[in-house]
Amino acid sequence: MEIPPSSVAEAVSSQHEGEEFLFVLSGQLEVRIGSDVHRLGPGDAIYYDSDLEHSLRALEGRAGRVLACLAPPLRGRPGA
Repeated sequence: MEIPPSSVAEAVSSQHEGEEFLFVLSGQLEVRIGSDVHRLGPGDAIYYDSDLEHSLRALEGRAGRVLACLAPPLRGRPGA
């Protein structure tokens, strides 16, 4: 997934059931999860509960690229 360069005002928050894993391929990114802010660069990864409000934006005026893996909630699955 490519994240275009943006300002703080342009970062859109989302919140949904499930979990997310992001692996940064290129660029510098800011990931906000609730009130926590994480700055990630190439080779960094983050895993979080997407029930929490979160947003992602590229820093330094350049696009960022991430490998994003999203998992739906386990509720309703056999053995969950």
